[in-house]
Amino acid sequence: MKTTLLIILASIFSFDQTKLDKVLENDQLLINYSVTKEKEKALIIGEIWDKTQNPKIPFEGMNIVLKDHPVGTVSNKMGKFKLEVKVKSGTIHMSFVGYKSVELKFQ
Repeated sequence: MKTTLLIILASIFSFDQTKLDKVLENDQLLINYSVTKEKEKALIIGEIWDKTQNPKIPFEGMNIVLKDHPVGTVSNKMGKFKLEVKVKSGTIHMSFVGYKSVELKFQ
């Protein structure tokens, strides 16, 4: 039972081990992310921080969508997100009421 639980938790949180090698920020948000491509799809993994708080805190509930496609997700309570898209390039739009929207282009 313990092993099964560990396997389930590892699969849920496996993206936490990915090196986030890119940064996008404005005066409100700090976004660390990574894009991995395979054949005709891409995996965008990242974490979002609210810079308006001191110290900065993880941003829960940020809407993250692939522009012009019906694919999206929301950042979790740790500010982490994972979005698998069936395109090799595009624009990710991130928004939350009261915050400036951010667009992240990947190729």
